[in-house]
Amino acid sequence: MDQPYTAIRLDTDGECPYCGRPILGLAHDRCDGCGRSIEGVFESLPSVASRLDEIAQGWTVERLKAWASPLPAHLARAYQSLRWKNLGWWAEEALWEGWARTEMSLRGRGQALQLDQVRVERAQMAGLDSFHPFVDIRMEGTRSAFLFEPASGRLVGGTDAPRPFKELWTLRHTGRSWPSEMPPCASCGAGLPLEEAVCPHCRTPVQPSLGPWSVIRLWPLDAQGELVNQRPGGAGIFDGLLDALVDGLMP
Repeated sequence: MDQPYTAIRLDTDGECPYCGRPILGLAHDRCDGCGRSIEGVFESLPSVASRLDEIAQGWTVERLKAWASPLPAHLARAYQSLRWKNLGWWAEEALWEGWARTEMSLRGRGQALQLDQVRVERAQMAGLDSFHPFVDIRMEGTRSAFLFEPASGRLVGGTDAPRPFKELWTLRHTGRSWPSEMPPCASCGAGLPLEEAVCPHCRTPVQPSLGPWSVIRLWPLDAQGELVNQRPGGAGIFDGLLDALVDGLMP
């Protein structure tokens, strides 16, 4: 007589290279069993590619990372040009409005935050969920970040020398698709640099367009890859990056 089954068979996404236990989900790149990071393995799991295609048909891991890698430099240029609305192509309104409010608050006190010399050295898929849908990308690189007085240009906090940064960017797929890496001009269709106020081709005032992906969360990470300044209930999402930068820059 056959013995009854004593367990339910689980469809897994591979095995943890550290503890050998099955990886039961793709919401993050940590093993559910031992809690260790599997960031070097996560992107190569077959289910990652298939679930990403479910979220955004035709998008591969490499294509999405190539699309997302310029975003830290776009954010830095927004601080230089103050073209916050143009960030609506890739950032949620609550995010870019929060960044703009923080910058205006600093300027009201005679200071401003400058991001410059951005170099993304590594972008890696860190999690995804096909039900919401969202994708996490971990960004690592160097940039300069400092506080200065706009009136005099004098540095009042931080240094203009590039320093390492590590962040977690969460993107949602909007369902839209553009043939260009830049938003198209509503008048002539040419690609619009995100720091411009008018189209450089036809001189029409820029009308920001929603791109294929929109950032819904941006958090700085510590050396161990843990979220910095995460608040209970998800509050403060849009200013998590600026809080960490300003706190760390103050003398």
